[in-house]
Amino acid sequence: MQVPSPKDDLNYISLTQVTQILMKKILLVSIIALILVLTALVCYMRYAKLKEKPSEIKMLNLLLYLLQLRKLQLSYRGLFFG
Repeated sequence: MQVPSPKDDLNYISLTQVTQILMKKILLVSIIALILVLTALVCYMRYAKLKEKPSEIKMLNLLLYLLQLRKLQLSYRGLFFG
C-alpha cells in the first residue's frame, strides 16, 4: 500500500505559502499603521494651527520626523522582501 504524501492532503500548506501569507499580513498591518500615523499627524497639525501658528522650526522638525518614519518603513520592508 502506498503512503499518501502530505501534498495530497487538501489542508497541506507549504512553508513558502505560509511565509507569503505572513508577509502580506505584515505589509497590510504596516500600511494600516502608516495611515493611522498620518491621520494623527494631520489632526495634530490642524489642532496646532487652531491653537497657534507653528513656527518654521517646528515644521522642519516635523518633516525630518516624517522622513525618518519613511526610512524606517523602507528598512522594515527590506527585511521581509529582500
